[in-house]
Amino acid sequence: MTHSMKIADELARVHEKLQADGRAHFVPLLTAASLRSAIRTGRESYSALGGGKDRPGGEAYVREVIGPLLDGIVTDGMWPTCAALDFCYEQEGEDGVMYRGLGVSLEIKTPGQTFSGFSLAILDLWYGRFACEYLWVRSTTQIPFISPLAFFPLLTDP
Repeated sequence: MTHSMKIADELARVHEKLQADGRAHFVPLLTAASLRSAIRTGRESYSALGGGKDRPGGEAYVREVIGPLLDGIVTDGMWPTCAALDFCYEQEGEDGVMYRGLGVSLEIKTPGQTFSGFSLAILDLWYGRFACEYLWVRSTTQIPFISPLAFFPLLTDP
């Protein structure tokens, strides 16, 4: 797996496609800093969930194949030739509703390895998707959950 590009090269490709698709308003969301941060956080999250231990050979695959590629992106800004940012503008929810917005994932192809590829979510932005059950609050008052009703004033304020 070689690193022949830089983050800026991949972002330029994505920005050009977003602009061509009439979605230039998403361009500022995808920067080298935000991409590095998302990869770093995604890797931490994946490790906290077991880092592939739930699948035979998964832990070694993540440690020996995927980890060095992600480290190259985050630390050195180098982009592997086997990786690409993939994105979509629509997503059907479990409720059957079609949501519009932007979903971005880092797709890494690893032919000949234990697994043929790896996918890491980078950005999920869906207009109107109500996902309150996933929101938790850390506060001094120890409120463990935000009620859906708590969002209505935020949505209606000018």
